[in-house]
Amino acid sequence: MSLLRNKYPKIREKRLNTINSYFGDIDTLLNEIKEENHKQRLRTFSQGEEDEIIYALEFLSTIGNSISIIHGPSGCLASGISKFSRNRENVWFSSNILEKDSILGGDRKLKETIRKAYKKYTPELIFILTTPVVAINNDDIEGVIKELSEEVEAKIIPIYTDGFKSKIASYGYDLAFHGIAKYLINNSEIGEKERYINLISISEDLRDVEEIISLTKSLGVEVNLIPRFSNANSLKASANALFSIALNESEGEYVGRVLEEEFNVPFVRISKPIGVSGIENYIKELLKNANRIIDLDNLTLLNKYKHLESRKILKGFKVYVNTSQSTSIEILTIIKNLGGEIVGLTVKDINQDDTKYLENIKSFNNEIKIHVGNGQVFEEINILQKLSPDIYISDSNKSKIESYTLIPSISLDLVGKYGYRALERLISTIKRQLSYNIKYKQEEFIYKNGWLKKNPNWYVKQEVK
Repeated sequence: MSLLRNKYPKIREKRLNTINSYFGDIDTLLNEIKEENHKQRLRTFSQGEEDEIIYALEFLSTIGNSISIIHGPSGCLASGISKFSRNRENVWFSSNILEKDSILGGDRKLKETIRKAYKKYTPELIFILTTPVVAINNDDIEGVIKELSEEVEAKIIPIYTDGFKSKIASYGYDLAFHGIAKYLINNSEIGEKERYINLISISEDLRDVEEIISLTKSLGVEVNLIPRFSNANSLKASANALFSIALNESEGEYVGRVLEEEFNVPFVRISKPIGVSGIENYIKELLKNANRIIDLDNLTLLNKYKHLESRKILKGFKVYVNTSQSTSIEILTIIKNLGGEIVGLTVKDINQDDTKYLENIKSFNNEIKIHVGNGQVFEEINILQKLSPDIYISDSNKSKIESYTLIPSISLDLVGKYGYRALERLISTIKRQLSYNIKYKQEEFIYKNGWLKKNPNWYVKQEVK
């Protein structure tokens, strides 16, 4: 059955048996997955967890010549402004549903907002994101789109981010691409396969994306970037690519799967170009899939930077990492090559396809602790107090972690992850953090000792069926 037949994609809890709550040994989680006894866990208290609407906005935020209309109260729009102000390309509107509209219906306000947005910006694409209020209200979104289709030349695409179906925020990525594939790509002309690949990027910074495109093109492979920094034409062109790769498979898995199953574009999982060995593996695997032959021994790019991870600058230091599972293997490899001891890892979620991934993590340190949680700072603080790492490395700018624990932290978002220049910046930043040689001591802690003495799983309960 077609993935695009239904209004919604399957939620990740059912499609991938994804969990977003866990702390403990890798073996326990690994055995559950292997024995197909992968238990869902519920967090009875959650700290500031983002939802699918925020993630859908992130997916759409850099698509050029587009407008996103959040059909709901204005607060639903405000929640994403500060988070996605950087790199944002499209304009946001709110239909500003009020209490009366939630009872009588918000169709009229949605029509007015679409007309106003189109008249002011004449975009090529208009995305309508629904909200929990509208889901309860049961507004006829498709009826509004059909009514305005002759009046408005832009392609109007509904994204049904109702907020009730899934507890996995990255489901918002699936919802966003489901709408794009169903209402835009599915109706475009599908032709012969072209000599380019789809590079799926959803949350990466512009600097990282440019680094990967430059590296890939230097190997003679042309790139069609989606959905990050893309437009209507590149989204349509994704159906005619040779194959697709994702910079972060945990984010772009559904994009790759839809393109493979609906448009016969193979989804290829390859190493990430992070660190010396990661970049070398990326080049080898990319060229193999693109049927290109290059003498790697004579590739100046590889030989020039092989020395970068040769010095054991992290020897004697314990390191804690918070990063996506799709990029963590390469990050942990860098830390190991630099002599660091990896004591713990936080990832956003884990699913039934992560057996090999967990085995790879275990190979770095048999006793490594894994924490599965998205935005649960209070749990991480508890874990960090127990494991006492010397340095904390994270995808995002975790200034809260550093200020709460006084553990020196490094943001991969700020230094970059992909390519050799990012590796140089990361090593330079590690050296600078270690050179301070300060023994931090927290005199007064923001969290009470009662919480810090508890097991980090205190609020995580297994689902009872």
